Amino acid sequence: MESLLRSVLIVPLLMVSICVYTQSNDGTEFWFGFMEHHDERINNKVAMITSKVNTSGIVSVPGLNFSQPFTVAAGEVEIVMLPVETETFGSHVITENAVKVESNDLISVYIHQYYANHAEATLVLPVSTIGSKYYTLSYNGYFKKIDTGLVNS
Repeated sequence: MESLLRSVLIVPLLMVSICVYTQSNDGTEFWFGFMEHHDERINNKVAMITSKVNTSGIVSVPGLNFSQPFTVAAGEVEIVMLPVETETFGSHVITENAVKVESNDLISVYIHQYYANHAEATLVLPVSTIGSKYYTLSYNGYFKKIDTGLVNS
C-alpha cells in the first residue's frame, strides 16, 4: 500500500517536472521592443544572437522598413545594430517599431540598450514559449497628505 501511495504522489510530480523543462529560450521566431531609456535619445540598441548550430536568419522592423540578414556560427554570438527609432518614448502610445527575429534553426536572442553610464539587457523568449494569454497585476496608487503639525522655517 505504501509503494502504491508513493507512486501516486511521484508520477504527477514527474509529469509537472517534464512540462516545466520543455520550455526553452531557444526558438526560431522572436518579437520584442525597447522601452524608453533615461538618456539623450541616442541609445545604442543591439540584438545578440547565438546558436548551438550554424544558422542564418533575418532581423526586421516591419513598421520601419528595416531588415538585416544575419549568419551565426555554432557557439558564437552575432550582434545586429538596431535603428534608434526602435525605442518607444512615452506611454499610452501605439507605435510600429517592434523588432522581429526569424531564423532557419534554433537560436537564442538577447537584447542590450546602452548609452554613457546606463545599460539594460534581457533574454528574449521565443513566440513558442511565451504563449498568447497574459495577466497583469496592478493598482491605482494614491497620495494622502499627512498634517504633521510641523512648520518649515
